[in-house]
Amino acid sequence: PPPNEEDNTLHTTNSKDMSSPEPPPLQGKHTNNNNNSGSPSVVSNNTITKTSKVEELLAELQEAQSRQKRLEQQLEKAGIAIAQDVPYQVAKDQVAKIARQMQAIGHSQIKLDNDPTRQAKLRQEYFVLEQEMEKYMTALELTDEYNQEQIVAELKWDEDNKNENRIALQRVWDHMPVNIRLRSVEAWTTTRTPSGRYLPKQFCLKFVRTNVLTLLRIDPQQIRKSHPSHLEQFRVTGLTLTERRALEAYLQPIAVKYWRDATDILTKRKWNWYNMLRQNFKSHLAGYTQHVQKYGDGTNNKEKD
Repeated sequence: PPPNEEDNTLHTTNSKDMSSPEPPPLQGKHTNNNNNSGSPSVVSNNTITKTSKVEELLAELQEAQSRQKRLEQQLEKAGIAIAQDVPYQVAKDQVAKIARQMQAIGHSQIKLDNDPTRQAKLRQEYFVLEQEMEKYMTALELTDEYNQEQIVAELKWDEDNKNENRIALQRVWDHMPVNIRLRSVEAWTTTRTPSGRYLPKQFCLKFVRTNVLTLLRIDPQQIRKSHPSHLEQFRVTGLTLTERRALEAYLQPIAVKYWRDATDILTKRKWNWYNMLRQNFKSHLAGYTQHVQKYGDGTNNKEKD
């Protein structure tokens, strides 16, 4: 038989109770956005928030500009040139041009006895050129092209001097006892060197006085692990060109690892120590090469009666 009205009502009520409940209204932020997104109060609050953020950014920018200006003033007072953003080729051309102008004047203390007015003018001009040279040279050194150019030049210099440096190292080894760090000067003079000869006393004293040469008889791995203060205490004055070549040949493979790990403070100190030796060697070699080009190496000189 068909169900009566009471049954239909009960069935409808039960269906509603068994169905999934309606989701509750969204709370907080989302409800406000949906209901009041266009209200004047919300728009006003958003505008105030954006304005305050802009003001904060402007205040930070002004503080950064003020700090930058103070730093520039401090650098100028310390005599440090502030690098400018100059293209590589422009900076390079300017450096070459200024170098020619400085060479034409001579030096900063040029003397003209007959014309003191022109003398003062040239000195002032040389001073201005020095400042311009520092400015463009600083900008040039910050360019990627210059750094790459310097790396190529250093590699070429190493290749050009590699053979002579190895020969110099072998020559020093021939006259240096293997256990030179463990014996006295008197013992050295009575001990045959690897060349089969006895070491003169003045040579022994040279190894004591310029003790950096004893590194040539130390294991490279031990040198690499040494503390920088240990390397910095070695005496390096009075080295001959041959001895400088020998040190370069022996230390250069170790220094490559110093350069790669130069981010570490202690390793950077070791790299700076080696680089000091290298730059001194290059300076002495340049002076010797210039002398040979001008006067010859002396192989064709004849003794005068």
